[in-house]
Amino acid sequence: TVLEGGLKQTLATKGQMVITEKKARELFGDDRAVGKQVKEVLGDKTWIVGAVLQDIPTHSTIQFSILSSWSNIPDYLADPELANWYNTFMTAYVMLDEYATPQQLADKLDQIVADNFLPAGNATSIHLLPLKSSRAVETNNDMVINLLGIVAIIILAIASVNYVNLASAQALVRIKEVTIRKVLGSSKRQLVSQFLAEAFIVNFLATLAAWLMLFFAIPYMEEIFSIAFTYTSGDWAVMVGATLFFSMLLGMASGLFPALLITSIKATDGLKGKRSNKGTNPVFRKWLLTFQFAASILMIVGTVVIWKQITFMKNQNLNFDDSQVLVVPLSEQDFPDIEKAMQRVKVMQEALATEPGVEVVTRAQNVPGRYWQNYNRFSDKADPTIVHSLRQSYVGADYFPALGVSFVEGRNFDATRAGDTAVVIINRKAMQAFGWQNIEDKTLCEGGQNGCTLYKVIGVTEDFHYQSLAGEVQPLIHFLDNVYGSLIVVRFQPGKTSSVLARVEKEWNGLESLSSFDYFFLDQEFAGMYREQERIGISAAFFSILAIVIASLGLFSVASFLIRRKRKEIGIRKVMGASLSELSVSLMKGYLLLVLVAFTIATPASYYLMSEFLQGFAYHIALDPTIFVIAGGLVLLFAMISVGLIVLRAAKENPVLALRDE
Repeated sequence: TVLEGGLKQTLATKGQMVITEKKARELFGDDRAVGKQVKEVLGDKTWIVGAVLQDIPTHSTIQFSILSSWSNIPDYLADPELANWYNTFMTAYVMLDEYATPQQLADKLDQIVADNFLPAGNATSIHLLPLKSSRAVETNNDMVINLLGIVAIIILAIASVNYVNLASAQALVRIKEVTIRKVLGSSKRQLVSQFLAEAFIVNFLATLAAWLMLFFAIPYMEEIFSIAFTYTSGDWAVMVGATLFFSMLLGMASGLFPALLITSIKATDGLKGKRSNKGTNPVFRKWLLTFQFAASILMIVGTVVIWKQITFMKNQNLNFDDSQVLVVPLSEQDFPDIEKAMQRVKVMQEALATEPGVEVVTRAQNVPGRYWQNYNRFSDKADPTIVHSLRQSYVGADYFPALGVSFVEGRNFDATRAGDTAVVIINRKAMQAFGWQNIEDKTLCEGGQNGCTLYKVIGVTEDFHYQSLAGEVQPLIHFLDNVYGSLIVVRFQPGKTSSVLARVEKEWNGLESLSSFDYFFLDQEFAGMYREQERIGISAAFFSILAIVIASLGLFSVASFLIRRKRKEIGIRKVMGASLSELSVSLMKGYLLLVLVAFTIATPASYYLMSEFLQGFAYHIALDPTIFVIAGGLVLLFAMISVGLIVLRAAKENPVLALRDE
């Protein structure tokens, strides 16, 4: 929403900018911002505020505080490096007209690649991504959303099955009630409406309870998922409407079958006390219970697999040492005089190297967990037809020792050698990609539209995991750069965290940076890449427990009802000499069979789903049969506990009470 000025006019006018309401308050307080001038700290350019926008919602995909047109920096792409088609650092937003379809545009994108990228070794492709789903895809949250959606459906299905199971079982108790109402003139339509109304009331009350629990759960959900829920009145209206709609839908689905079942019994049969087996057949209820057990087994398997995969990734050998490593980000835009600042940074590195407890201080463009998606094409000088796209990064001479990365062959960079500005270090994957057995006399040609630059390969590192184990280690190349690395990397000794951190902050304050001191520890940063999987694991564990509890409650209720119908049978068997253990085994073996059938159904289904889940990780665990056995055992345990309590109570009951005629 535009609060001041004109948006389109501002973006069409050179020298003007659009700012958000928050930025306007920061710059001008409560004064009117439109027409005011803003001067760049790091440059001589002066801007005029042409419009003020309402603050961007936190859940919006596009975030900014200042907006300007490309026309204000016409020479920005004049640099051959920035204008290179291989340097993809911007996002393009395309709005289609009403007559175009995404597929029509997608069909033309391949031609753009063919016209602008070199053909040899080219694996470039351009894809369209709907803006609405871009955030979920880019953060991989679509997997979380899909998983939680599937889990929600399973939970609702189990709860609905519980209701149908109990309602159909209770139908036998209400036969006389329904029969009398029929005799007194109630139509089938009226009776069905009554039972549906009961189901709707139950679902409506459940919906209110769910909303109440949601309000209490939101703070915990925000903490687990590291997000802040921000909704407009329209969002709330949609969510309330959707939940009420599904509440009515579930009420119809769960109440219709019992209603039709009980109203289908003839009045004469009801008055005679006859009970129809149609629909109330125990086999039908057993299949519903089997479904619940199978769903519970599936969710337990999913939870165990997710947590085993997380544990596997966290404990995997990364081929580098991320412990006791402090990283301080810095940017050229943080300093009014970048050349002067870089000289100070160099002095800062030298000062930190003398701090007790500091082992290595270096600079780097990237560290594991923060490697950019920065690639370029390289060919083998000896055979130019062999071309590969390598992920690239610039590092200081002590980068590999600082991270404890071992070398397979060759040597590390040497800042004292003048020739090391034209050398590179690759990883084992890159050497294998070019088909080399060793790097003796090997030279790579970095080329594209601007010619070819030669680099001698002096070393090969082990394939260290510079990104999450969800992705495979890619061919990687490092260049030596001791000047403009955007990260200061400090390896220190155990027990020196506080003293080293204090010294780093003191040195940083002497740089006269426009930004406040910021830092992170490499091991914590790398472990943070698995937060998404941990969130999935926490969600899956919670919903698995919920599914088992719901299934157990349903089983407890159904078993209680069915065993109550067998009171006389149990009493007769006790009078005939049956022991407590014999009665318990006789009554419980049927439920044991249900769990075994559910296990047989759930195992192949869960194996398939978990196999698909693990395919999303380049490095993953193998599906151990014990996982399925554990899941089946847990469900069996809960089932036996639920039924066992009822069976023991029924078996201990005085047979005289059961055999006494009403």
